[in-house]
Amino acid sequence: MARNWDTLGLSTRTRYERAGINRSSYESGISLKAARGHAETPERPMQAQQHPERYESYVGLRRDIRELKKELYGNRSRFVDRVPTGSKAHLEKLRTVLEAKVDSSASWEEFWEDHPEWDRDDFPEVDKYH
Repeated sequence: MARNWDTLGLSTRTRYERAGINRSSYESGISLKAARGHAETPERPMQAQQHPERYESYVGLRRDIRELKKELYGNRSRFVDRVPTGSKAHLEKLRTVLEAKVDSSASWEEFWEDHPEWDRDDFPEVDKYH
């Protein structure tokens, strides 16, 4: 089915134009992944599982976080081994926070006080078992 630029809403057209997509490229069928914010990440986590070679850095980042969380919480009976999701930028920050926590003997409360550069509210998943 052919794409029609005129059927797009103004905000969608503006976002595509900011990403370098014009009427001609849109209607010719150019990929819209980058314009939708998914140049390096899947739009759905299942896509990363189905095509790990396509999302290698994203899959590796999620694996790193999962291993760090196992190191922190794996011995707890309520630990649930879940694969983290989110934007690549968020996951990179999350990995940095977890790496610092693994190297710290402080409680989470003390850890957050020792690291004012990170806002605890930005990482609700780190001090939970999953």
